[in-house]
Amino acid sequence: AMSHISESNVEHELVQGAWERPVADLAIDLSKELCEKFTAGDVDEAYILYTVFKSAIAQSVVLDAVLPLQSIITNRDVIAIDQDPLGIQGLRLKTDGDIQYWFKPLSGGDWAFCILNVGPEPAHVSIDWSSLEVNDGLSGRSTDFATVNYAVKDLWNASAKPFTTLVKGKGKLRKKLVQNPASAVVGSHDVVVYRLSPVASR
Repeated sequence: AMSHISESNVEHELVQGAWERPVADLAIDLSKELCEKFTAGDVDEAYILYTVFKSAIAQSVVLDAVLPLQSIITNRDVIAIDQDPLGIQGLRLKTDGDIQYWFKPLSGGDWAFCILNVGPEPAHVSIDWSSLEVNDGLSGRSTDFATVNYAVKDLWNASAKPFTTLVKGKGKLRKKLVQNPASAVVGSHDVVVYRLSPVASR
């Protein structure tokens, strides 16, 4: 189901207050058999795509099987993306080989930003904010990485230090804010997800 979603030509829908069903059954059946079959990365991928699609998440679990995945399915920051009151579906901005870049507009000017690796090997991804500008006609929302400074929070890795998309320049640019390139390692059939929150404008 996840490969079907990630490989299809997805267009999001502007349906505020409604939650979609991108696949026939969104119940994440975390039975013992499935937990033995799939990796944590597989569950990461499924869970994030469901939240990006603003889908109602129904979870049926076997407690002894789900304990290793508890941090995934109880992640409040990720659940908040799915339940965001703006109620707008996410969109795939672009694809670069096995790497897909997804954005979802959130309330308060925030964005969910996901990097999905559908390939068989881990990927080292360089994040160039200038190449990730979103201008979404359906929701009327757009990013502005050139002038808006976003605080970036890694929602999977609680120990990761937050950073910003703009930083003070050096030398002749020391009085200006310049773009702050970032990088991420994304496992095979796994995903990293960030919440971007505007903090300042030039």
